[in-house]
Amino acid sequence: MKRPFALLVFLALSLCALAQVWAKDYSVMIVPQNQVLSSYMEAFFTSIPYDDAVVQDWANDDRLSQLKTLGEALDKAYSSEDGNAVEKARSAYEEALGKDLSNAANAVDEERGDFSVKYVGVPNSLGADFDIAKAVSENDSLSLQLACSLSGADMLVVPVTDSLGGFWHTAVYVYRKAYDSVELCFEIVSQEQGTLPAKAVLSLARFFFAYPVSLLSLDGIPQGSNVVVDGVVAPMVDGYMLVSSGDHTFEVSKQGYGTRRFRTQIPENEVCTIETSLSVPEYSPVSVDSHPASRVYYDGQLLGDTPLVVEGYTLPLVLRFSADGYSNKTISLADPVGSLFVELKPQWMDDTGLYEKAKDDFYGSFARSLLIFGLRIAAGSFGGSGSQWYEAAGIALDGALVLSLTDLAAKLIEYYRCSEYISP
Repeated sequence: MKRPFALLVFLALSLCALAQVWAKDYSVMIVPQNQVLSSYMEAFFTSIPYDDAVVQDWANDDRLSQLKTLGEALDKAYSSEDGNAVEKARSAYEEALGKDLSNAANAVDEERGDFSVKYVGVPNSLGADFDIAKAVSENDSLSLQLACSLSGADMLVVPVTDSLGGFWHTAVYVYRKAYDSVELCFEIVSQEQGTLPAKAVLSLARFFFAYPVSLLSLDGIPQGSNVVVDGVVAPMVDGYMLVSSGDHTFEVSKQGYGTRRFRTQIPENEVCTIETSLSVPEYSPVSVDSHPASRVYYDGQLLGDTPLVVEGYTLPLVLRFSADGYSNKTISLADPVGSLFVELKPQWMDDTGLYEKAKDDFYGSFARSLLIFGLRIAAGSFGGSGSQWYEAAGIALDGALVLSLTDLAAKLIEYYRCSEYISP
């Protein structure tokens, strides 16, 4: 069969090439894997400014992919020994080979927004023997391009730590495939082997932002505080947030604390700290009582036995009540109150197995009562024959029926009590 599809394949790929380029994410691989660096970068570096060189590189990659597809089509055409198919496949391949992609970036939509950043893992195909530290230190372009090809990454971020004469040398390199260049972004020599400092993360920001930024921590605020910068909630990692330089309005809050608002100037390319704090409002004392008398715990500490008064607390006020023979109960108050009364449930009320047993006992007793009642009716139908055996059986069944109905009433009461107080 003839194979006239190579040209059509090429035309379709050509029409879609730039659209595919524009739709791609900018892929970043951290190798070797570093959890600290990953947590910072994935939280702070989520986009990268538009770059003509990146679009050009993607277009070149797409052409290589097209050439591979068209080359395979040409090989199949030769195998078919169909001269017409060979001519069309060769024409399509040669046209793709000579295609000028120098203006690929200019063909992209004029609304050039930022690229979204996607973080990719280290592929198994890279192999444990691949020495990425050696590749970046020697600017081994071929090895680095291979790493990008195997992982689909556009950028490699390479943290390297090695021993140096009794000291530890830590460095962070960046390789950008579109520029085929290695850049040393950060290095430090210290006596202790530790995690990457915040300054190392900040050194990478210039690749992801077209404007200067800084890493900022707010010292003195309680853990879990909510920080809003210029009306936008700021993501935080290890107490740091990424903020552009210049004047900013901050709003810091946390439930149970006051809200602090301030405006300040953030410097360029600095790891800086601002001293601030949140005030703890004073709430009126709460009178606490319970039935039965129980032990009261606040923030894991025993306050005493009820009745008692709770003072010096923050909202939400979470109290745990405990008494022997009763189930623990936890109360959370989002707003201040003057008094609080708590009723504890006996432990048996939380025993769903007890409810199931009561239900099974009731239905079992009901079934027995029906059976005895049926036997009594049957015995009565034969009683007219005057047989002493039937009369004796009737008397015995009457007694059994009375006992069964008595048991049924008791089981019904227990079943009702359990269904009333135990949630199945």
